[in-house]
Amino acid sequence: MSPEEYIERKANLVNRYLAAHRLDSVVVGISGGIDSAVVAGILSVARSQPGSNIQRVVGVVAPIFTDGATNQDKASSRAIEVCDTLGIEAWVLPLTQPQR
Repeated sequence: MSPEEYIERKANLVNRYLAAHRLDSVVVGISGGIDSAVVAGILSVARSQPGSNIQRVVGVVAPIFTDGATNQDKASSRAIEVCDTLGIEAWVLPLTQPQR
């Protein structure tokens, strides 16, 4: 199976799941790494498939700016770039302080 076929199959699974549960939006954590970028890419493909119910994909970028957390600026920039490239809405939600 080619990578393209694999991605199409995963995107089909996403669309079937969302349709079965009558969902039209997806939220995904985007770290700036490969794994979350691949998931975001699959969601982007799923949204573009004919008959997809997906109206909105939101990528949550959640940096933690504390001692011991390294390269958060770089990772956040990469995550936002992934969202921009895929046409995904990016929400930046720093986890340094408690959220209310």
